[in-house]
Parts: sequence; C-alpha cells; structure tokens
Amino acid sequence: MIYKMNIRLKYKWEKLLCKNGKPYLFPADRRKVTKDSLNVGGVYRWVIIHSTKKKKQTICLYVGEASNLYNRLYGYLYQSQSQATSYRIGKALRKLVRQGHEIRFQLLRFYKSTLNGININNENLGNMHLRQLIEQSIIYREKRKGQCEMNREKSIRGNGS
Repeated sequence: MIYKMNIRLKYKWEKLLCKNGKPYLFPADRRKVTKDSLNVGGVYRWVIIHSTKKKKQTICLYVGEASNLYNRLYGYLYQSQSQATSYRIGKALRKLVRQGHEIRFQLLRFYKSTLNGININNENLGNMHLRQLIEQSIIYREKRKGQCEMNREKSIRGNGS
C-alpha cells in the first residue's frame, strides 16, 4: 500500500520581545520576557543579526524545539554538562557575544499551514511528534541554504548500525 502525506508550511520567525518591548538579546536573564509567552511548546532558532549601512542580515545558527520554551531558554543561560546540546550551544553563543555579535532568540509562527488537511498552528506544538517533524523540516531547508551550522546530524542507533 502506498501512503501519501501532504505538508504545507507557511511560517515566519518572530523575535522574542522583552517586557519593555525591545528584542531579547542573549544572555539577558529570562525574567526579562513574559513567562506566559514562552510557557508553551514550540520551535525556535538562535540567530546573529549583522547590520551594515546598506542592509540587515540574519544568519541562522541553530534551530530547536522544546515542550516548554521558557525552560529551554533557562537551559541555554545556565547550561549544565549533563545537557550536552544546551551546554554546547550556550557555550558557543557566549563566545559569539564576547566577539561582539548580537544574538537573538526567535519563535516560529504559522500562517495557513496544514498536515494532511489538518490545520497546524502554534497551539498544536504541544505535540512532540508534530514539533519534531516541523523542526527537522526547517533544519533540512536551512542547511540546504548553508545555515544552521550548529545543528548536528542526528544518527539513528540500534540494530548494530
């Protein structure tokens, strides 16, 4: 039997704003943002903003997903070696900040997206499987454009392979 899956993603990235209305910049304390806006599951990315006189360029460093974005942000700010990915990314982000780069946290927002005719919206991102499908799809797209250099390829283990 042949199965068909139709995925249509229309989205944009929104900068995370602090309570004062300004963009969140790493490594500012997470208490500067409204907890309610991040106390949900979602897909996010870390970006460097390069500004020149002619234009502003956004370079994607890392795309991730979390069941609770507020807690994930905490993991990057106060990384522990027991959380290998948060530790690796947090350490790299701190190094970029010391080099004078502006690092922002952005959230994925959907517009008229569907999976097999079912509407996808940010409220659906509490579902881990849907969140990971979207995260991996975006990583694949960004890597084809030469972005997301901090995302590593995930290997499937087991069965001796």
